[in-house]
Amino acid sequence: MEGVFAYYKQALAKSGWKPNRKEPYQVDDKDETVFRNRDGIIFLEVKHELQGKRQVG
Repeated sequence: MEGVFAYYKQALAKSGWKPNRKEPYQVDDKDETVFRNRDGIIFLEVKHELQGKRQVG
């Protein structure tokens, strides 16, 4: 799961987005984090692996 968040953290930083926390927090079957910039927020959730795949929303 680290790789997924690392990817989004790097990709979103190019447009000025910063995560609220260093590490995502776990809620039920997914990890979540919030990115912010002066224009708003992005809520990112990554569901735990199921059949070799992860869902990002």
